[in-house]
Amino acid sequence: MGNTRAMQSALTLADELTPDSVREMHRVLMDGTNHTPGDWRTQPVWIGRSARSPVGATFVAPQHERVPGLMDDVMAFARRDDLPVLAQVAIVHAQFETIHPFTDGNGRTGRALVQSMLRGKDITRSVTVPVRRAPHRRERLPRSAHGLSWRRRRTHHRTDVRRLG
Repeated sequence: MGNTRAMQSALTLADELTPDSVREMHRVLMDGTNHTPGDWRTQPVWIGRSARSPVGATFVAPQHERVPGLMDDVMAFARRDDLPVLAQVAIVHAQFETIHPFTDGNGRTGRALVQSMLRGKDITRSVTVPVRRAPHRRERLPRSAHGLSWRRRRTHHRTDVRRLG
């Protein structure tokens, strides 16, 4: 339900690509959680081995003090109209995920931002709302890892694996 509400919010804000509109998308998406919906993160984040320290991390996001300025910059880039749209959308999405402005929900918010940009720049009239089905309690669904993409099918309750490029 949160993904659907976030996508509706993203489409409503498609003509208004600003840091505030991204925060509103996140607020709608994360409403009812304890992850400070709509607020920029105020702590360091990283992807890596330890939850305690970024030592040995695969990726360390920019310092949280830089998030507001970085988001101003990436959203100014998103509003430009002198670039090939698909390249612009891809760059904005990559930069957004690199900045990692929220403590949680960055991936979902980034996907909503992509749909918002595609709609706002008249590339598409319809959007794909990411729907996630709950697995059967005995079914173990693997997570994506190192070049694998997991796609869940509703009809047969199985997981297809496809190797990416």
